[in-house]
Amino acid sequence: MSIPLILTSPHSGNIYPEFYIENLYTPLDFCRSIEDMFVNELLEDLPSNDIVVLSGKYSRSVIDLNRSSYEIDKSLISDDLSLESIDTIKVRSGIGLIPTQTPRGRIIFKDKFSSEDFKYLIEDIYLKWHKRLEGEINKKHLISGKVFLIDFHSMSSDNGALPDIVLGNINGLTCKEENIRFISKYINKLGYSVSVNTPYSGGYITKNYNNKSHNVETLQIEINKNLYMDENKFLKNEGFGLLKINLHKMINEFANYFVRDSNNMFAAE
Repeated sequence: MSIPLILTSPHSGNIYPEFYIENLYTPLDFCRSIEDMFVNELLEDLPSNDIVVLSGKYSRSVIDLNRSSYEIDKSLISDDLSLESIDTIKVRSGIGLIPTQTPRGRIIFKDKFSSEDFKYLIEDIYLKWHKRLEGEINKKHLISGKVFLIDFHSMSSDNGALPDIVLGNINGLTCKEENIRFISKYINKLGYSVSVNTPYSGGYITKNYNNKSHNVETLQIEINKNLYMDENKFLKNEGFGLLKINLHKMINEFANYFVRDSNNMFAAE
């Protein structure tokens, strides 16, 4: 049985190129504080090998895979590359393609990045990751005729009003209502509080890879960090194991539901 499900964790990487470390003025912990630490481990050891899991290897602070490649703060690049860029709220807020703003303060670099270093970030990290994701979507679609991509993230618990889990489908645009409702109800059943599209409705991956005309649906899931880690010490807490078990249950149940829905669709045709 083919399972047309892809899971991504673009912000859980922790690798830093040497040129980045050498150029860093502020403490490395500033950079680490914006990583979705351990989210990739929550997705490990799933019961089905047919579910694709694609995690980022490099830290989000090095380059953010959940941004457009054009969301560039050009003041960070030394050479005149005549770069095509777009000025977005995220760029102006310091959370563009190369982030400078974190929960612990602003990332400050000693010097601007060279065009060679920036080219490496784009071509060897960003574009290769997205090319692989596109390839996995195409392979699943060729077999099943439809794909569901769930993009996993974690959110800081500094805002005490946040629920345990936030589901985002760009305010109803990127996946069917019955699919997000199934996931929301199952998460509630597991004992977690859930909100939909508030305060996070989805990012670049959710928006960019959604394709209704080709039956490719996307959903972003934000997990409250206090469920599984100590944000100050960068360590897992006692809740990590249970959360991993419950996420696997949810993923497995949704995969079965989505496959049945696919089979029913093809039977009707």
